[in-house]
Amino acid sequence: MDNYNNSWADDRELKYEREHSRYFDPRYIKDEQKCLLEERNIILAVIFSIITIGIYFIYWMNKVANTIKIMDGDFSGAAAETVLFFLVPFYNIYWVYTRGRKIAEVANRKWHYHRIQDESLPYLLVSVFLGNLVVIAIMQNDINRFAGDLNSIQRGN
Repeated sequence: MDNYNNSWADDRELKYEREHSRYFDPRYIKDEQKCLLEERNIILAVIFSIITIGIYFIYWMNKVANTIKIMDGDFSGAAAETVLFFLVPFYNIYWVYTRGRKIAEVANRKWHYHRIQDESLPYLLVSVFLGNLVVIAIMQNDINRFAGDLNSIQRGN
């Protein structure tokens, strides 16, 4: 019986799905970039954020913001962003929109990682209607997928 997949060609989306594996060499990852390999448990982070009445959420949001900056090659830290996020009215909406765009842009351009799409508008809508905790959890999910794929390359899978 003939294999019905003999003439099948990769579609455009699948063509670039593992492109990042050609550009990522785990031997050359800097100490500052080790956080890119960390996968955080989203459920525990949400639970800790609720138990600590938002204190853990501040820490978690800072880690997400810092990871996005490190993906972009900026090692200056995200403390100022975190302070503005919680103290300046409406800055959190601006931050959610711009970081949603930034994470997709950096993943695609610098890391050749095409599994994170620009979801800045959905992030903005979720932030307005459901809250920032949900948006940070979704961003963390994208970062976890990125970290998991980098870890699989590092393990040689």
